[in-house]
Amino acid sequence: MGGADKVPFKEKLAYGMGDAAFNFIWMTFVYYQLFFYTDIFGISAAAAGTLLLTTRVWDTISDPLIGFASDRTRSRWGQFRPYLLFGAIPLGMASVLCFTTPDLPPTGKLYYAYATYLFLGIVFTANNIPYSSLLGVISPNSRERAALSSYRFIGAYGAGIIVLYFTLDLVELLGQGDRPKGFQLTMSAYALVTVILLLITFHFTRERVRPVMDRQTPFSRDLLDILANGPFMILFAVGIFTLAFVSI
Repeated sequence: MGGADKVPFKEKLAYGMGDAAFNFIWMTFVYYQLFFYTDIFGISAAAAGTLLLTTRVWDTISDPLIGFASDRTRSRWGQFRPYLLFGAIPLGMASVLCFTTPDLPPTGKLYYAYATYLFLGIVFTANNIPYSSLLGVISPNSRERAALSSYRFIGAYGAGIIVLYFTLDLVELLGQGDRPKGFQLTMSAYALVTVILLLITFHFTRERVRPVMDRQTPFSRDLLDILANGPFMILFAVGIFTLAFVSI
C-alpha cells in the first residue's frame, strides 16, 4: 500500500461521524416512533402501522432513483459530498416535523403524519445513499475502506446507545411534564447534532477515486447488471434480513 493511499485519521473520524449523524435520527425512529404516534401524537396503532408500511413501499422507488442521480452527479464538491452539504438542514427539519404534534383533528393529524414521514424518508434517502457511496471513492485501497467502515459503525452504534439510554430522560427534562413538547425539543437537539456532524463529514472527507466517463448506461441496464451480479444479490438478501432484525 502506497503512502498516497493512506486516509488521514481525522478523515476517518469525520466519515464515522456521518453514520453517527444518521443514527441520531434513524434509531430514534426505530425505538420511539410507533410509541410516539400512538401514545403522544394520538393516532391508532393500525393507522400508524399502515403509515410505516406504505412509506416503506415508496422507498423501493426512491432509493434506486437517488442512487441513479448521485452516480451521475458532477460538481466542484465531488459526486456524493454535495448531498451532505445541501441535504443536512432539510433532514434535520424533517425529523423535527415528524416529532411535532400539531393542534389538528384526527384526520388532519393522520394527513400530517403521512406528509412529514414521507418527506423525511425522501430527504433521509437523499443523504444516506450518497453517504454510503462516498466510502467507495475516498480511497482506492480496500484496507483503508475497511478501516473507514469500522469508524462508520463505531459512530452508528455509539449514537444508537445514546438515543436508547437518554431519549426519554431528555423528553422529561425538556418537556417539563409536556411530553409532546419534550419529544419535539429532544428531536430538535438530535437534529442539530445531525446537521453539525454531516457538515463535518462533508468538510473533512475527500473523493479521490474518479469515475470512468467514457460511457453512460441507461437506468434499465444498471438494474439488469445488478440482477445478474450473484455476490451483490447475496449481500442484498443479507441486508434485508439485517434490517428486518433491527426493525423487529
